[in-house]
Amino acid sequence: MLIPVGLTERPAPPSPLNFDVRPTGSGDDVRFSARIDAAPGWKNYRKWVRTWESPTPDQLTITDDYELAPGGGTGVEFYWQTALAVAVSGQTITLTGQHGSAVIEAPRGRPSALMTCRCRPAACSGGLQS
Repeated sequence: MLIPVGLTERPAPPSPLNFDVRPTGSGDDVRFSARIDAAPGWKNYRKWVRTWESPTPDQLTITDDYELAPGGGTGVEFYWQTALAVAVSGQTITLTGQHGSAVIEAPRGRPSALMTCRCRPAACSGGLQS
């Protein structure tokens, strides 16, 4: 989830959402790609298009192309919700499950690449990284 920040109240789209927001995509046994216009219903976004690209089963790139509306916030935070164990080291987050793990790497050298690990202490190691 991409959430606008720098506001007095946490923004959210209306519930129920009166827009037909659905991803489109294609793929096969090896590759996958999808796209969604996620802006409808959010007054904070002038534009928000998310793409998922997975050229191989062991790689997934999520890209958010967004523009905040005037007064829509000062920036955004990316939230990845999981019940799996999480470890943070530098620009890398590792999620570990029963049968494997996923590694998330934030872009290097970008001020927006701050990562915070917020989870139950038993499931988390790490903390604020820059």
